[in-house]
Amino acid sequence: MNARKSKFHPSAKLATILATVSCAALLAQSPIAFAAEGDDDAVDFEEILVTATKRGSQTLIDVPIAIQAISGDSLRDRGVQDFADWAPSITGLRYEDLGPGDKRIFLRGINSTGASTTGVYFDEAVVTASSKEDGGGRNVDIKLYDINRIEVLKGPQGTLYGASSMSGTIKMIPNKPDMESIDAYVDGSLGNTDGGGFNWDINAMVNLPLVQDKAALRVVAWNVDRSGYVDNVRLGTKNINNEKTYGGRVMLRLAASENLTIDASVMIQRTDVGGTSRITPAGTIGHVPTDALPNFFGGDLKTVSFTKDEWSDNWEIYSLTANYEMENGTITATTNWFDRRINFNFDSTPILIFFGAPVRAITHQPQSRRVWSNELRYASNWEGPLQLVVGGLVQRERTNFEVQVIASDATTGRALGPWDPENDFFTGTGNAIFGRTNNGGINQEAVFGELSFEATEKLTATVGLRYFRSSQNSAEQETHPFFGFGGGPRPPIKPNDSSDNKLTTKFNLAYKASDDLMIYATASQGFRVGGLNSAGIPIIAQIPRNFAPDSLWNYELGMKSRFAENKVILNVAIYQIDWSNMQSVSRDATGAFQFIANAGDTRIRGIETDVTLRPTDQLELTMGGAYTDTFLTKDQPGVTPGNIVEVAFPGHKGDPVPNVPKFTFNASAQYKFDVTEDIGGLFRVDYAWVGRSRTEFRPRGPEADGFNPHTEQIGGYNNFNARLGIETETWSAKLFVNNLFDTRGIVDSISSDQDPLAQLVTRPRTYGLNVTWRR
Repeated sequence: MNARKSKFHPSAKLATILATVSCAALLAQSPIAFAAEGDDDAVDFEEILVTATKRGSQTLIDVPIAIQAISGDSLRDRGVQDFADWAPSITGLRYEDLGPGDKRIFLRGINSTGASTTGVYFDEAVVTASSKEDGGGRNVDIKLYDINRIEVLKGPQGTLYGASSMSGTIKMIPNKPDMESIDAYVDGSLGNTDGGGFNWDINAMVNLPLVQDKAALRVVAWNVDRSGYVDNVRLGTKNINNEKTYGGRVMLRLAASENLTIDASVMIQRTDVGGTSRITPAGTIGHVPTDALPNFFGGDLKTVSFTKDEWSDNWEIYSLTANYEMENGTITATTNWFDRRINFNFDSTPILIFFGAPVRAITHQPQSRRVWSNELRYASNWEGPLQLVVGGLVQRERTNFEVQVIASDATTGRALGPWDPENDFFTGTGNAIFGRTNNGGINQEAVFGELSFEATEKLTATVGLRYFRSSQNSAEQETHPFFGFGGGPRPPIKPNDSSDNKLTTKFNLAYKASDDLMIYATASQGFRVGGLNSAGIPIIAQIPRNFAPDSLWNYELGMKSRFAENKVILNVAIYQIDWSNMQSVSRDATGAFQFIANAGDTRIRGIETDVTLRPTDQLELTMGGAYTDTFLTKDQPGVTPGNIVEVAFPGHKGDPVPNVPKFTFNASAQYKFDVTEDIGGLFRVDYAWVGRSRTEFRPRGPEADGFNPHTEQIGGYNNFNARLGIETETWSAKLFVNNLFDTRGIVDSISSDQDPLAQLVTRPRTYGLNVTWRR
């Protein structure tokens, strides 16, 4: 079924978010809801210690920024495997989803094309999405097994984390080797997806002390097999978007001395996806039909693709980190290597029909990305009112990207043989239709620091600075001209390059009224480097070669609090963001080609709140809501700088940022109970509401009236997950169901003059059994 239209007026949705705050405050005063003061049965929340501020371990209430964290125990209780399993529980976090390993992540409505606006780290390793081509190369989907916690910092983190953290930073921290004891577990699941088929997964961990108090080894491995659920009605194939993933992580910890700890790790993952997750909605045809290429209508979980759009995503992370603890602080040195290789494929038949060449074709996009990041920092532990974090970063990134448009087989949907750029499909006996390469690199260097001054026992002021510079280059070559014009490969196009430098700042005041109440105010900057478009190739010669940097200021007022003997945690933040020269996807006047341009200025106003209630040791309730109002403060330029190209459907003043819902809400309830003296039970329900948004600046309507015929509406759906199980100290068995009511929530949508309307929807109802054994 389709996601039902909400019956709530927007003001009612805002009232729901505000009611979350009021409800928590009222419950905090209730003598019935929570254990009374002095009650021997009173319980406290598990304190999650976070390190995202690079000052060592701190409790959440002591960190004067908007931050949420999920503990490893909570991840296991929810059955989390990857990003999409935990993201809905983070207030203000959203993502565009085109399948495994192809998600654009953003916070607080700071969403646009180009380099990622959210910094993503696995421990100390930078795994933030690429700033180059978007062919399957967005944020990597790491399987989250044996994880200690996930930390999400909201708002720009431009001093400690730099240019990729305009909207925030996400850190995934694994469990480290334990030098004290042997530990191990095996975890597996069996299940089924409605409209799809059988699913299974297994993961295991073993921890081995090698030398008592000196060295330990921790090994984690996983294998995941998920059924597809999309059928290709043209090729007659079912469940095409199946996923097979396997991987592992090996970590070594050495206590080289009483003060020096060294952590080394290697992690690999291999993912193969059988086909696209895009569906063609019911009543929609895939393209304008021709005699040679008749059309098919889409339907529920159906696609009409001409090709078999398989793709693979293989990557490795190598990390080495040393921490040297001194009496007056800690020195941390870390070096990390992220190596990712993708072979992305998609159906390019409709594009060729648009250009008057009605032939079946598939586009291969082999690509690689290598990021070497190095950071050295010092975090003080001084006596007195001053504390300091200071450091430097050197990062090198290299990318290789190819486009190979190849004629495809009508029956199998696969390419007609390997790519052969020397032999044209139209003028010869080959299979090549079009080809190009785009290879380049980005170099970044930065120095940063944050100085905190404790003016009184309750008031602390912090000032942060980061100066960085970056340079990037790219070199393109047309390896096979369109329609074979001009014969073999053309000479390499003149290299394209650009450079940026910026000083970003942060100011923060934190007032700790008591151990249970903090109020803070922050003004912070975010910055994103400019970039390079594919340009100079004759067929797309009018696209501008460069786009400019964008930046923003975030003004924020927040409160962190605990009530009722620490049985209620309430966090609230209100903010305004002024975003200058926003980078955005644009189309040329023909609608045929997309490129990145600067859309002008944007303002974002929002409020976030999250509440956790624990009235008893057995029951935990959470609620979170966000209101995000985004709008252009002036019209997007109708032409690019220098009048190079006219922009189709430019945004107008007041238009909202694409793919940003005004309202989101999440809630959960978890109840743990005794079945017998040795067996416990668990029941958990998770709920998420995603409000509506549109995919383009301009609303849908006639092009002649200044509207955009390609704008689609997405979101506006609910999702429920549930788990019920039993557990002991050594084993557990849990039944689970995700997407309980089998909602077809529209997560993303794609529409253009060349491509058929395509939607990505929530995975159909999936249910099964999870079993865990732990030593």
